[in-house]
Amino acid sequence: MEKRFTAEELPKRQWSIWDEWLGELPYASPFSMSWWLETVCDVFGGKPHVFVVTAHDNSIVGGIALREINFLGKSIVSPSTLSLYMPVVLSENLDRHDIVDVLTELARFLMNRFDVIHGVHNTKELSDVRPFQWLGYQVDVRYTAVTELTTYGFNSMDRSQRNKIKKAERAGLETRPYGDSAIMWDLWSKTFERQGLNAPVSLAQFRRLIDSIESHNSGIAFVTFQADGTPTSFRLCAFCNVHTAYDWIAGNDPTYFSVGASSFNVWSSLNYLKTQGFSTFDWCGANIMSIADFKLSFGAKLVPYFSLQLKPWWFEPAFKCRSVFRKAIRRR
Repeated sequence: MEKRFTAEELPKRQWSIWDEWLGELPYASPFSMSWWLETVCDVFGGKPHVFVVTAHDNSIVGGIALREINFLGKSIVSPSTLSLYMPVVLSENLDRHDIVDVLTELARFLMNRFDVIHGVHNTKELSDVRPFQWLGYQVDVRYTAVTELTTYGFNSMDRSQRNKIKKAERAGLETRPYGDSAIMWDLWSKTFERQGLNAPVSLAQFRRLIDSIESHNSGIAFVTFQADGTPTSFRLCAFCNVHTAYDWIAGNDPTYFSVGASSFNVWSSLNYLKTQGFSTFDWCGANIMSIADFKLSFGAKLVPYFSLQLKPWWFEPAFKCRSVFRKAIRRR
């Protein structure tokens, strides 16, 4: 019997076809766009690929944009720093049988193409991962928080957050769209310093990522200022269309926690997105209890998503040794 669907790699000269297809999907994320993939590979290393599944009429019905790294001569699918999602994307007009067949074709193709698949983190829209399980992939359940902006309002939040926001308003705090990467970097770095850590990327890398998002009109940054103009908190939300905004990155100056700057930034940012027509806000992860509690206190709901991996026995110990070595090099 002839196959109903075919998986193949899309050559770079045709990546615009992939981006156009994604642009027509209401639930597509910017993390699947070819320009984002090229940017993260340029910043963090790796080779970008776009794989599609097509029907008999050559129309795209599914696919994935992913990053390949080479380690010990092995080809490895691995997400980059600051990319929570590297999702499988499906067409909306597929029935349940189509979905199984498309995912089976893609899963087989990827397992034959790569030696290791280390962390394909999907968005919440991929709800059926059985074909990957049937073929031996490890499927992990993870969680994000999602706010429905159409019903979001002041009373949606916990009382503790409402009190902090009122306190911030009395102190004269103001949040507005603001694109100064140096200010955002400073606030982001202070978030890590409070935990005794260094930021995972350099200022130059940070600027490169933000510039790419801004040049593709795929994000908006919100900075909260004290009454005297001192920046206190920020977040940068990325999007592919006006359906879903993703809470890509955020940071705060801990000096201003007592005035409710972080809570006020969330409240102001989500309200702005709501006025611009966005219907959903994905907080990009809620797997750490303290972080999840903060996000859920704004009326968000806990939503599962799936991570797919296919790793031989030797991979974990070898990759841990690689990480230790790289950290030692950075300290020099």
